[in-house]
Amino acid sequence: MATLAVSRETTWITEPLRADGTPDYGAWIASRYARGVTPANNAAPALLAIEMEAAAAGFPATFAEQERRALRAPWDESDAPLIAHWLARNTARLARAAEIVRSRPRFWVPRSPEMSMDERIPSHLGLRLLANGFRARALQRLYAGDGEGARGDLLTGLRLAARIDQGPWLIDRLVGVAVRGIAAEPVAALANPPPAGRAEAAALLAGLRAVPPSSPLDEVLEGSERIQFLAGYVDLYRAARRSPEEWGERVAAVTGGDASLYAAIGRKPPPASLRRIPAWAIDWNALLRRINECWLAPGCDAGFAAGARDLESPAFEQLLDDARTQPAARERMARAFLTLATPTALVLARVSWNEQQAVARAGLVSAAAALWHVDHGRYPESSAGLASGPSSAGFDPASEHASYAFRYTVSKDGRAFAYTGAPLPSAPGARGFCADSAGRLAAARDAIDPAVDGACAPGLVTLVARTATP
Repeated sequence: MATLAVSRETTWITEPLRADGTPDYGAWIASRYARGVTPANNAAPALLAIEMEAAAAGFPATFAEQERRALRAPWDESDAPLIAHWLARNTARLARAAEIVRSRPRFWVPRSPEMSMDERIPSHLGLRLLANGFRARALQRLYAGDGEGARGDLLTGLRLAARIDQGPWLIDRLVGVAVRGIAAEPVAALANPPPAGRAEAAALLAGLRAVPPSSPLDEVLEGSERIQFLAGYVDLYRAARRSPEEWGERVAAVTGGDASLYAAIGRKPPPASLRRIPAWAIDWNALLRRINECWLAPGCDAGFAAGARDLESPAFEQLLDDARTQPAARERMARAFLTLATPTALVLARVSWNEQQAVARAGLVSAAAALWHVDHGRYPESSAGLASGPSSAGFDPASEHASYAFRYTVSKDGRAFAYTGAPLPSAPGARGFCADSAGRLAAARDAIDPAVDGACAPGLVTLVARTATP
């Protein structure tokens, strides 16, 4: 088996190196994301250790229905008694999470030095449950007239998202944008109709502007996620260098999920022939070059499909035999083995990130418009009034951002506004969003209907509203 060529084209990083001459990917990641992290300032272990008490047994369907109600509009115990009971049982856990978010500014979940494909990582599900708890309680407090408490819960949810966003792993960023969306969707309902006092409107806008924005997703996709892919394959290479037996054990461990597991993640189980490929039959340098050449490049999908066909072909045995002497056959084996984990599927992560960017913008513009209304007795005639000054959203609301085009409209009398975000043609598959002065945030798949006289179109799917609808 040929020695791995450590270069920018193959391994992406050339230092630091392990004792066996392969890149130390774990040390590279840690040097960039864990510098300055201590047990006292790292929020990750403490947040991931919080286990929200489960829903009451025996009422799963009713609980789910009431949860949807409690996350969609202001509510009280008569609307969702199971959710009120659930929040009461988790009061201490939510208080603990709020304290961690307040006092621990870093978020770092270390990986093992091998960064293997089958490494188990801590579940992040509890973070979404925490976000749902803060959102439900914010809307409960809004119903009760506790604007300060509602604002505090909403901002805590957004700060929770900002903590998670610091993590270097794709799971951190995806959970971070999900939590940010959970927390940001109710902003439109909290901001509008505007409060009677200026202090409340100004506190909401200032709090929203103080929350750090989402870290660029490409920072993870182009860097640490690429590193993780490479590290997984290099871990297999290292096993092969140690012994054929260890190679077989590692491949079996990586491909060993049962059919139900693969069905759950929407993938077919690896063909049996993939497990039969010996390490010597793979051109490892070609495999790693292929990862970097095809990173997030949908144009490589045809090549991966060809590799999958090689694994299923009746000529597989001949190809395996040819790999003993023919470099071209070893390159084809590398292409086939790469189907174990292809890098182009990650492009779908951008859709989620872009959507939550649009939701966050809609919330900020809603809060800025509310403050403007408190100061002037009406909403501004154009978004220019919300681009600077005391009611600034912190950006130009009319500018394109995260593959979205945004538009602000106001009614003729200035008493109503709507703010829409429509995905650009270059970003198919994303939802469009609309927030308006009635405190409604709504969405539609792929496109968004134009607002009418300062109101979101009635046919859109309501995500959150100031007033509950049947």
